[in-house]
This record gives sequence, structure tokens and C-alpha cells, in this order.
Amino acid sequence: MPCRVKIMLTPDQRERYQCQIALAGMSESSQERLLSGSISVITGALSAAMTIEHLVAAGVGRINIFNNSAEEEYEVSHNLATRGPANPDVTLELNRIEAGSQYLEEMVEGASVIVEATLDWQLKLKLSDLAMASGVPLIHTGGSGFRQQVYVMVPGRSACLRCVLPRAGIDDYPLTPVSRVNFPPVDAWAASIMSLESLKLTGRLGVTQANELWKLDGLSGELETLRGLDPQKDCPDCGRY
Repeated sequence: MPCRVKIMLTPDQRERYQCQIALAGMSESSQERLLSGSISVITGALSAAMTIEHLVAAGVGRINIFNNSAEEEYEVSHNLATRGPANPDVTLELNRIEAGSQYLEEMVEGASVIVEATLDWQLKLKLSDLAMASGVPLIHTGGSGFRQQVYVMVPGRSACLRCVLPRAGIDDYPLTPVSRVNFPPVDAWAASIMSLESLKLTGRLGVTQANELWKLDGLSGELETLRGLDPQKDCPDCGRY
């Protein structure tokens, strides 16, 4: 995975992350990888702002945030200002999504992981194609209201979104961005999974669920896991590996 120059922990950083480093499965080397990491977050759903909050607290060195509107930019800034203290080790860069293909490459370039919570399903598919071509893991979330789904796509280990979404019951993709319908407790669930998997991939922690998709129905309380979402040999995107 692409990353910045390796960072060695300072005494202040050891103190700042001491509780995190003390966790079983975590180490100073893991924290150094987080501080050296760069994650691109494409906003849209409320879960994106919540995910960024967790990434900042964990000490991911650089977070590139791509948004479609001033409203999304305000939401991210407001969420960080009101719910979490600034982290001096983290660089946040806000970017407005522009028309054309160049901005897509900017989302992927240098990223350890891409996290997408966009409401534009055409953009989701384009990001999947580019992430597969670039070998960069992508974490997808989709849904609204009481229902959400999360999928971790790791090139070489996972099917691409074009192959996975029909398995999840999504065969038709809207041509224009959909309206956002938030229900914060469900968005918080999606954000927890997205941030956890982002940190595991960037810090090389534990086991990544690279061929599973989680679907939550907040009203019924049902949590469904679709397994065995392996690369499809006849797919030009995920089958190339």
C-alpha cells in the first residue's frame, strides 16, 4: 500500500497513544504505520464525518477529504470541532470534487485506503474501477435511513463493486446522486466498521474481512453477512489479479 515516509514515535506521541499502543495486537510499529498513512475519504452520508473523527483520534497522519458541497464541508468541520479535539499529528485536507477524471486520480494517489460514503452511485463504481486498477483497498458504504451496508474491497482478495452489488440485491444504479436520509445510530454503526477496517488496513492489524459484506436493518435488528465475495475470474477489474 502507498504510504508516506516512515515516522518514528516521539516521546509525546508515545504518551498520546499509550492506551492505544497497549492494546493486544497493537504496537509502536503499528502506530508508526498509522502516522505514516494517508486515507482518502469521499463524503456524502453522515457516516463519513463520523469516520473522519475516529481516524483523527487514532492518529492517521494524513486524511484527504473530498466533498461535493459546502454543506458537506461544514458538516465535517463542525463534527470535528464539536465532538473531538484536534490532533497535532494529523493533517486534514479538504477538497471539493470537480467535474472530470483528474480528481478521481487525486483520491487514489498516495492513499493507503479509500473510504467512500458518496451518494453518487456512478462515482462509487468509478472509484471501484480505479481502486482495483491501482491496487488500493476501498471501503464502501451505501444505504439510507435504517438500512446500511459496508464492504471492504481489497484488490486480489475481493470482488469489485460491480460484481458484489448484484449479490447484495442492487442491480440498478441511479444515474444521478440520491437524496441523503440520515439516522445517526445506524450511520454510527457504519462509521465504526469503516474506521476500524481503515485502521486495520493502514496499521496492518488483525484480519481484514476482504470478501464479506455487512448489511444492517436497524428496525428489525437483523445483521446479515454475505460471505465468499471473491474475485470473479471473468471480470476485467477484479479478475485481473
